[in-house]
Amino acid sequence: MSDVIVDNRQRWPPLYQGWINLIFAVLASVVALPCMTWGLGIVTEPLLKDIEISRETWAGYNFWATVVAGVFLLPTGLVIDRFGARPVAVVSTFILSVSVWFISRADTGGELQSAMIAARCAGQGVLAVASVAFVGKWFARRITMAMTIYGVAVILAFMLAERITGEMSASVGWRSTWERWSLFSGLIVCPLLAFFVRSTPTENTRFADGEMIAASVSAQSNTVSEAGREFTLAAAAATPIFWVFCLAGAANGGSQAVVSLFGISILKLNGFSDPLATFLRAVAVVSSIGAILGLLGTGVLGRTMSQKGILRVACMLGIASSMVLPVASTPIHADMFGASWGLQCGVLTVVTNTVWVKYYGRKHQGAIEGFTMFVQLAAQAGAPWLMTQLGSDKFGPAVFFYALAGLFGLLFLASLVISASESDTK
Repeated sequence: MSDVIVDNRQRWPPLYQGWINLIFAVLASVVALPCMTWGLGIVTEPLLKDIEISRETWAGYNFWATVVAGVFLLPTGLVIDRFGARPVAVVSTFILSVSVWFISRADTGGELQSAMIAARCAGQGVLAVASVAFVGKWFARRITMAMTIYGVAVILAFMLAERITGEMSASVGWRSTWERWSLFSGLIVCPLLAFFVRSTPTENTRFADGEMIAASVSAQSNTVSEAGREFTLAAAAATPIFWVFCLAGAANGGSQAVVSLFGISILKLNGFSDPLATFLRAVAVVSSIGAILGLLGTGVLGRTMSQKGILRVACMLGIASSMVLPVASTPIHADMFGASWGLQCGVLTVVTNTVWVKYYGRKHQGAIEGFTMFVQLAAQAGAPWLMTQLGSDKFGPAVFFYALAGLFGLLFLASLVISASESDTK
């Protein structure tokens, strides 16, 4: 009889810590909205009027905040690997909270720029790496599925957060809205991360089925890469396939920056009578749906297709979207761009977050993620400037996107000839 009772009690095992980490990884990502380009874009107009700065000055503030945050990504990964993702996330969330508060209190351009740089370093920089590590450090066989769920949840959470932020700023003003974001991140998110999140599994960790990654000596093979060992950042960077995936992520980040900053202008140059409405439909709606489908599709493909195979799919989508936008002249063309671009972003989001664990192991994941995110952030900062240097206002976007299509084509070809196996690269 007692045996039956024990069996009944064991029928419902405790929730795997990896899934708990994933939930709070989404929260840690979304709480950075007030320091990100998309979040600040919601209140750009009232902010410029209130602080009395020009659009050019505002763009400069955004550029330097992005650059400095990118530099912070380099040591962040090393710190996460050394001390764990949880303490890094808690400290960075607190710094983000204080910085967002100072943004809401800024009266001059100098005060705003200083607060933006601090917030961007803590939020879009440090916290971004830590939130991905919350997931990557806890999943092995199910890493693609976990990152897919994470990506979809982040998109949906950001859509909700952006809507609430927009409505709140229209109701109480941008300063009060940013104050509330500050209090939310400092008083609610910080304690939640400290209490519920765990940095890495331990020997006594209870694992979900298929995730026995450190429970016994016999399972140690799951803690390392497909090559059979843990790679440092230097060792990973010495393999050619590392740069194929790294540059694919950078190309994706650069395209996102250009579309978000100049998408409306490009559609206007293409002859659209209402480029704003077209942009909102094709990018804000169609591409968001495409990104979710791309994330979900990658989760399915990841069960049977290699990381390089998934990357090739992403490159083909990148070629298609890059070729469509410069010639888009009808709403159908714009929607075709939005759909292919969204799929591209969704697929690349998953594959560039999962490949590092699969190919290079978990031990130095923070350092590897930090470096690759630095390259992506550098691309986001530099791509808009590069586009303006490639030609006139009329031809510059076309030259940029055709060059981007060429880059995706080269990465596709490189993935065909470069091996992912360490033994084949030596």
